[in-house]
Amino acid sequence: ASAIVVADASAADHVLRKWRQPAAKVHIVPPGIDTAAAAIKPKPDALSRLIKRRGELWLGAAVGSDAEAMALIEAFAPLRDEWQLVMPGIFPGREEIIAEAVRLGIGHRVHLPGVATDPLKIVGLFDLFAATAVNQSARLIEAMAAGLTVVATDAGEAAALVASENAPFLVPSHNRTAFCRALIELAGNAGLRRRIGEANRRQAKEQFATRTCSRRMAGIFAAALGRSSLT
Repeated sequence: ASAIVVADASAADHVLRKWRQPAAKVHIVPPGIDTAAAAIKPKPDALSRLIKRRGELWLGAAVGSDAEAMALIEAFAPLRDEWQLVMPGIFPGREEIIAEAVRLGIGHRVHLPGVATDPLKIVGLFDLFAATAVNQSARLIEAMAAGLTVVATDAGEAAALVASENAPFLVPSHNRTAFCRALIELAGNAGLRRRIGEANRRQAKEQFATRTCSRRMAGIFAAALGRSSLT
């Protein structure tokens, strides 16, 4: 093959190390998203079985396991009462997760609404985004396109995706204290969230919009055909 296209840096690393392909042949082209759709503010009831009420602030989350959900609840607990933690997805240990939230006295502020069938239509409900799962590049890009600041670990794709302004809020893996500090700082500073969120929105529009990613793919195909373009 004249080129190998992968969706993210971890896949590229696998191709380079395991397949021993030259770096010049490997291209990272993430799945393009409709950044304009992500920027549209949803209605308060856009998420099934949950309504965002006046005065509430929502921390949305991409969580990869029950254990990560438990850890995020612990990090979220110190946030002020107006903050709600919303974790879409399927959790086999749902009852245990809710029990942990109740134990910490925040059971009324932790919500597990199930799978979001169209994440782009609900991501704009969030005021801040947390990602604890390593492979959540699509959710991160959606959050960026919605103009959100992201708190994530530095073990996955986040460092290669977010704007430089967001980089200070990528914390070392398994450092719950640092994750909690980042959440508290951002939750208490709406201006900072807006500034970083706008930088993320610009980055998403410039690098991850469907049209941009399609152009990059077209260029790769054109090069494989020995042409300057496909048009």
